[in-house]
Amino acid sequence: MRRTRLPATPVAFALMLGGLLTLGSCGSDDGPSGPILPGPKPDPSFVALSINGGPEITHTEGSGLPATACDPRVDWYLYQVLLYENFTNGAGPNGYDFFFGFLFPLADSVGTYTVQGDKLEAHFYYNGTRYLAHPNVDTSDGTVTVTRSDDRIDGTFSVTVVEYQGTTTLPLTGHFSVHSGYSTSCP
Repeated sequence: MRRTRLPATPVAFALMLGGLLTLGSCGSDDGPSGPILPGPKPDPSFVALSINGGPEITHTEGSGLPATACDPRVDWYLYQVLLYENFTNGAGPNGYDFFFGFLFPLADSVGTYTVQGDKLEAHFYYNGTRYLAHPNVDTSDGTVTVTRSDDRIDGTFSVTVVEYQGTTTLPLTGHFSVHSGYSTSCP
């Protein structure tokens, strides 16, 4: 009886084992022949935004690790819906050059919220300029209508933000659908 000798080095053994595993994983009509890779989230978070009557642009939460995991970043937590995009570690909020978000008045259930009546706030950082809609800024105004608020928040918005410490106004409209939770791995 002849004995088969195992390879002498761990590398040779690993190569032999890899070859056996490859042979054992050939495809058939029963299913995929390779590893199953995760696909995109079936229902990603997004904010669709029109600036000053321009085209509505959808900002969908980044996916894929590690480089695009947080760009764009779309979160809903603590009565806030937030969109961060274009991370440069620059002067914008949390190092992003583009920011848009709502701060609800300690409630974000289904309903309509207004800047001047319900103390809703909207914040926008765009082209190096900060804008806001705030109850203490008379020239700002707007509404957010929440149509779903459970493990996601969905709705529409129409707000007029004002340049921080200025008088320039900018109308913003759009809609959103965001999973609950805060991304702790992002800046």
